[in-house]
Amino acid sequence: MKKLLAISFLMMFVFITTGIIFAQNSYTFKNANHSWMESPKAGQLYDLCSTSNKKSAIKNIKIRIFKVNPEEYEWNGSLVFFDQNGNKLIAGAKKENSPATLTGTNFGTSHVVVIADIDKDGYTEVMIQEIQSDVRPQTFRVLKWKEGKLYRTKTGKLIKDSDGIFKWTKTDNDNVTWLSNIKEGTDGKLYSDFIGYDGQGYTSGLVEITPVEGGYKVVKTLKSNKM
Repeated sequence: MKKLLAISFLMMFVFITTGIIFAQNSYTFKNANHSWMESPKAGQLYDLCSTSNKKSAIKNIKIRIFKVNPEEYEWNGSLVFFDQNGNKLIAGAKKENSPATLTGTNFGTSHVVVIADIDKDGYTEVMIQEIQSDVRPQTFRVLKWKEGKLYRTKTGKLIKDSDGIFKWTKTDNDNVTWLSNIKEGTDGKLYSDFIGYDGQGYTSGLVEITPVEGGYKVVKTLKSNKM
């Protein structure tokens, strides 16, 4: 019970603290009104998110619900991508295992968290957080829009290694530090909140990051709180 209370408190603390930190910065990513998640309808197309970055090849993302199980509060929806002029670029397949499918359950929802060139190669990426219901390293899925096609380029977690680099990996140990939410600033820089556990307590905060081979390195720590 004490462990559950500690985890619940940490999640609340990270949510509040991160909200305060992010409120002090300007970010290009914007969520739409997600009230539709309370009672999604199969076949309906809902607004999901957008970016204010005028250089982004993808401006808006909507979601078309193709499966609903109201008794279990479960749904699946395929992402539909639009450019700056409102033209549809591509729509994800209506399949549960499609890279461009989001899922909602009674214990969590996968969701888009950033539309940006997060690896600085000149192409727009869409980063998706996978479903997570407790405090553990976040799993991401990254899609890249390139030459008229959408590719899945990454699936994994961003875990800090011994050199201080947050590397893409599919596994993790108990005592690690990880990136949990990457954002693009209106200044063109990348930011992320992080969470760490050293076996005795948790640390959370906000860092400025930049892409390097295999992951991201910290440019500057903007906020750090030890629990």
